[in-house]
Amino acid sequence: MSKKRASISAKFSLLLALVLGLNGAAFYLLLTNVYTHELKAQAQTVVGNVEAFGAWVASNGRVWVKADSSTSYLGEEELVNLKGPEQKVVHFFSKNPALAQREFFEAVMQSPSPAKFRMTSHNVMNPINAPDAFETRALKAIRSENLKEFSEFSEGNFRYA
Repeated sequence: MSKKRASISAKFSLLLALVLGLNGAAFYLLLTNVYTHELKAQAQTVVGNVEAFGAWVASNGRVWVKADSSTSYLGEEELVNLKGPEQKVVHFFSKNPALAQREFFEAVMQSPSPAKFRMTSHNVMNPINAPDAFETRALKAIRSENLKEFSEFSEGNFRYA
């Protein structure tokens, strides 16, 4: 009995298909890694900006913002503009770091920016800030494993803590 051997062109075609498949898989893994790294870098930038904003407000103790409304739960100052034919009273309200960051969060959530952030913790005072499932896992992992960061793809989105 003679064994039928595959032709050299069939062997070459099989080898070529194998090499192309391995190259395709390597390319896919490389692009996935680059994409994930870029998403993580963008998330770290958002976190850095939020922390820098909070630190800036804290370094000044508070910030004062001009407001059209005369209602505020915090400090209020009136300034009178003496320039011009008529005097105009301008109201300024103070914002502490926590309030300034919350209002910054609200502005970002309403913006068209795809990068959003939330601030939460284990000890939540406002139920609106209660952690969701991802944030609960992230807080637990960061605390129990002493991690500096935690990330995962959740519900089709990249999440970073």
